[in-house]
Amino acid sequence: MSARRVLVLGASAFAKIAEVLEAFPNLTIDGVLDDDARLEGTSVAGVAVRGPLSAVHDAGLRDHALVFGIGSWRTRLIRREILQRLAVPRERWISLIHPRAMVSKTARIGAGAIVYVGAAVLPETVIGDFAVLSTGALIGDHNHLAEGVLAGGNATTTTGVRIGAYAHLGAGSCVAEGVQVGAGAQLGVGCVALRDVPAGAFVLGNPGRVVDRVAMPEALATGASATSQW
Repeated sequence: MSARRVLVLGASAFAKIAEVLEAFPNLTIDGVLDDDARLEGTSVAGVAVRGPLSAVHDAGLRDHALVFGIGSWRTRLIRREILQRLAVPRERWISLIHPRAMVSKTARIGAGAIVYVGAAVLPETVIGDFAVLSTGALIGDHNHLAEGVLAGGNATTTTGVRIGAYAHLGAGSCVAEGVQVGAGAQLGVGCVALRDVPAGAFVLGNPGRVVDRVAMPEALATGASATSQW
């Protein structure tokens, strides 16, 4: 069987994603798409940048599988807008679970999610579409991570945690048992969340305290999915 061709959306994290893709011999990286016009016609880690994100709809690229490689604490809300704008059929997005990640057989991983080497997902946990679990992230049992959640390196959640859509858990942060983190919230590096975190809040420290908030789109605050039209 021939390898399936893959496009990676976003150049900034491409090198990390390429290392995950190397573990899947049935997938061949056929290009990178990025909206930075300065990159078009260049290459990233030896792979050609083939155009802007909208090129996913070009006739010659419509049969390619897609990896959503855009995401940081700065762009956590923009990711949702990009997905809505592109309106790509759900079946084109592939999930990447590194063979050296540990995912319970009773866990569920959504479309377009990326689970890096050394991450762990414990039993009866749901990981939403387009979530990213960085190296060493530990997601506890009976958790629910909504669409687009980003968990930084060694971020940890305990039992019964719920993380809202497009929230970001900073590297080394920890969410205590039963705590809910609202949509679009940001936990800083090493933060410990011992109580519920409001949507859009920026939380720092141990114990965590809200130091700032960002305005949230109404649809995101109420839990509407960027992919609901699929």
